[in-house]
Amino acid sequence: MEEQENSPLTTTERIMAGIILVFFTSLALLIVIAYWPNKLENNRNYQFKAFHVRLIGDSCIKDVKLTEDCLNAVIKNKAIVEKLKLEDINAKKAEEASKLALANKKSQPEDSLKKLKEDREKATEKSKDASNKLLLAQKKLSESIALKCADGGCTIQLNTLILILVAAAGFLGNMIYIAKSFTSFIGVRKFNKSWVLWYFVKPFTASALAVIFYLALNDFSDGSTKAINLNFIIAMAALTGLFTDIAMSKLKDIFEVIIKPEKDPILAHDPVMKIHQKNIKPDKIDVLHPNEITIPGVNLDASNLIVKMNSQVVPDFVVTPSLIKFTYTVADADRAKTEFNLVITDKSNKELVNLKLGVL
Repeated sequence: MEEQENSPLTTTERIMAGIILVFFTSLALLIVIAYWPNKLENNRNYQFKAFHVRLIGDSCIKDVKLTEDCLNAVIKNKAIVEKLKLEDINAKKAEEASKLALANKKSQPEDSLKKLKEDREKATEKSKDASNKLLLAQKKLSESIALKCADGGCTIQLNTLILILVAAAGFLGNMIYIAKSFTSFIGVRKFNKSWVLWYFVKPFTASALAVIFYLALNDFSDGSTKAINLNFIIAMAALTGLFTDIAMSKLKDIFEVIIKPEKDPILAHDPVMKIHQKNIKPDKIDVLHPNEITIPGVNLDASNLIVKMNSQVVPDFVVTPSLIKFTYTVADADRAKTEFNLVITDKSNKELVNLKLGVL
């Protein structure tokens, strides 16, 4: 299995891999070029059309507003006219009903009033239909003018457009990186087929990382009033994709500043003992009096430490997570010595300290 993974690529596989690399690199580059806006203005809409991303002009927007204002005025005037007409009709109907009641006392006034009520309802329905038709005309005309402004393309907000360009630039930068890596390994015939998935996934993760990096380094709390340097933004996105490890390290620094973790989570699960050998005190032994030896460190564990002085195990020593402390008195037979050897190991005999201490 291992021999199969490490076997060199065939000529056909190398050609196909090269075509894929060129295709996706060119595609990402084409997206950046095709959707580059003609000018930048905050809080504005753009025509979203390949190789024709442009700001929707002020004159067109003003035309739309003017048209809508005119339509609103027409609707308002039309409603007034319809109301006056309805009042006029009602007045005439009432007058006719009164005349009819006076002229013919034998006739039933209820019939006239019923007819009058029906006429009023018909006039009201007619007025409502006219208003609805005008509103529908207003909506259709506004939509047609908006489409005319977009010149047949969709519209998009500036912030959304920038995110698309940032993602494409991050993808492009990483395609450059993996193309260099792939061709280098192919050239020296050391390509490992088990890395194929890494080459496939890496550009997409780099694209997402570029978006995260852009959002992390931009402050939108004060709105979108500040000028936008699109060249710098896209260049940073491409460099983020090209140097993903450096970008992730920078994001780690930002996260640590915001969250301020108390300790490394890796060390919390797998503590590593470390002794600061340069800070051991005293650095010289008094052969006539007891010596208080202090040894600072990190993640110290008394159950996993062995302390020796001149190859003799120190039986009694106190250990805290950050300090080893014990008292050492030089034996009469050792008072003629000019140096003493301090050795600290763990239970697996891994040497943590090996220090020679002089004498006073």
